[in-house]
Amino acid sequence: MDAGCWCGYASVEPEALARLERLVRRELDARRRAPMSASAFARIRRQYVGSLIIGHEGHFNTMLAQGKDLLDFGRVVELEQVLAPVERLGPADLHRVADECFDPARLDRLVYRPD
Repeated sequence: MDAGCWCGYASVEPEALARLERLVRRELDARRRAPMSASAFARIRRQYVGSLIIGHEGHFNTMLAQGKDLLDFGRVVELEQVLAPVERLGPADLHRVADECFDPARLDRLVYRPD
């Protein structure tokens, strides 16, 4: 499975780094343990779909997206083609991907520390 790339970013004082890492690990483990509720998933999906639609409202953003589509796929991908698969997803689908992508054996991290 190829879910692309995801990353998280946080900026903390050096003495808070260990606590931050524990919190992030706890949240990622929670996503792996059990699917989120149907209502929480619906709320998140609605927000995601809304952000996709808003992102396509401006002519500039639409032209950028269409240019990227042409470069990546050799054709323009219509918004409806992007939204349809998202609408078909359910909590179990997200849980399956989270279980694979958040597996500690598959994660890398990069920490910048001040000199």
